[in-house]
Order: sequence, then structure tokens, then C-alpha cells
Amino acid sequence: MGSEMCIRDRAVTRRLAAGDSEFGVRRAFRQRIVLSVVMSLMGALITFWMTERVGPAITVAVSGTGLVISDYSAAVLRGRGSYGMSALIQQGYRLALGCILIALVVTGQAELGSSVAAIAVSVTLFAAIGAHRWLRRAKPLSRKRAGLSGLNRLGLAFGLSMIPFAALDWADQALLTQAAGAGVTGMYAVTKLVTVYPLLSLASIGGFLLMPEVVRRAETVTRGRVERWTLLMIGGSLTATIAWLAFAVVVIPPLLHQNPETSLLVVLCAVGGVRLFYLLPSSLLGALGDTQLIVRTSAIGLLSLLLLPIVSWALGHQGVSPELAVAVGLLAATATR
Repeated sequence: MGSEMCIRDRAVTRRLAAGDSEFGVRRAFRQRIVLSVVMSLMGALITFWMTERVGPAITVAVSGTGLVISDYSAAVLRGRGSYGMSALIQQGYRLALGCILIALVVTGQAELGSSVAAIAVSVTLFAAIGAHRWLRRAKPLSRKRAGLSGLNRLGLAFGLSMIPFAALDWADQALLTQAAGAGVTGMYAVTKLVTVYPLLSLASIGGFLLMPEVVRRAETVTRGRVERWTLLMIGGSLTATIAWLAFAVVVIPPLLHQNPETSLLVVLCAVGGVRLFYLLPSSLLGALGDTQLIVRTSAIGLLSLLLLPIVSWALGHQGVSPELAVAVGLLAATATR
């Protein structure tokens, strides 16, 4: 729930990286906390009604608000340039939760009560760290350039821009399940995991660092520089894609104890390469584009979702295997995004 409720985190990062006052960010944060508390309590009541157990209900109540605090604090610190602490707060509770759950399994203590307690403790811990780091180093507040309404509009625009890629992450598997069943989808999902997502992880790390830095250097961004960056990004993306494809062809069959089609590996690695290349245009758009431009671009991107079922259906009727047909449809939708 925290991630969905903090679709404005990129807007917060952009505004602070541009040197805006934290006054509007504080106001937005207070609004978000109130909304998250209300929704968390509603979720807790529903959880208790369904399970009749207090522990899971308390976990929902605590974790929902904690995630909002963590995400918002991470966005503020990212906007200030504290990338290491921002990344720790944003991802730390996941790592902590994983370690706690592994320890519970190893010691034989894994059960519902201890698991939900681990979730609550992990989220609350890093929410507290995030809020402390943000507020302890808070800059003097000024009402100049507060622009809360502008922050809301920009946040909604960023939220809209996330929809196509979020949908594409799961729509292909849903289509494949309908066409070929859960067994084929499972093989496809594992293959996608080890081909697309390593390249996507590079893109995520790069975007995390690049967008706020472009905001800070907006006055130095020229058409010539963008063209040079584009050429470098094309070369880097191709190199990374080819290198990872060579690795995947050799390592994946013995690692997964299955032999996916080489053409499937090629297409899925290409999907990862395209997502890696999009690091540059998406960062430039997020850093320099106005709200209307981001919304228009996102609306056009939504149309690309139609290509996934259309291309998959067309190739499937030409005798192409279901998983390869869906992968090519995913590549077409991703490339036109």
C-alpha cells in the first residue's frame, strides 16, 4: 500500500533537487500520513474481520503507515542527494524482513504470529530511521515556491507514467496463462526473471541516481549533450544486452534444469535492453518535462499496451510457440512505450 500511496515520491525528489522549499513537501507529507492512517485502520479492521486474529490486523495498521513514511523520507533524502541513505531506507525493510524470516525458518520458529511481527518490526524500524534522518537535517522552511497543488499534479502525472511498465510486468504472464496454462507460464516467468530483470535492475539503479542529478544541472542540458548521451546509451545498452545474452545462453539451461528456446532468450534480453535504454529518456522526461508533457507521453504509452495482445495473437495464429509469441508482443509493447 505504501508504494501506491506514494506515487508522488518522484515529484518530491524532483522539487527538492531543483532547490524548492520543503514547506510544500511537509504539507503533502502530513496529508499523506492522515490518509494512510485512515486506510491502514480500515485494512486492519477488514483483516481482523476475515482472520479473527489481532496480530495480522496490527501488522496491517502499522505497516501501511510505516511504508508511507519510509517512501516519503527516502524521496526527500534522494532529492537532497543522500542517495545511500535513501536507498537504505527504501529497500532496507525488505532486506531486514528477508533476514528475519530466514532466521525464523532456520530456527524452526516460522509461524503466522512471528512472521507478521517480523513485517511490522522491519517496516517500523526503517520508517523511524527515515523520518529521523529527514527531520534531523531539515532545512529552514520557507513558504516561497511551496506549490502543493503543483506537487500533487506532478505526482499524479508520474503515477500515470508508471502504469504502462507496471502493467507490462504482469500482463504477458496473464496472457500466456490463458493461452498455454500455468506450467508453460512458470517456465516463461523464471526465464524472464533471469533475462529481463538483471538489466532492469541496472536501469533502476541508474534512474535512481540520474534523474535528480539532471534536475540539478538542468541549465547545462543542451540538445548536443542529449544527442551524445543518447549515442552512449545506445552503445551501452547494446553491449550490456549482448553480454547478458551470451551469459544467459550458457548459464540458464544448467541453472534452471530446462532448455528454453534460444529465440526466447534473445527476445527477453532485448526487452531488458530496451528498458535499460529507456533509463535516459525517462530520466530526462522526469527531470525536465512539465506536467502536461508527462501526462501526454504517458497517455500515448498506454496505447502501447494494446500491442501486447495483438502481436501475441497474430504470431500465435502463425504457429509460433505461445511463450515466444507473448515475448515478442512484450518487446513490441516495450519498444513503442
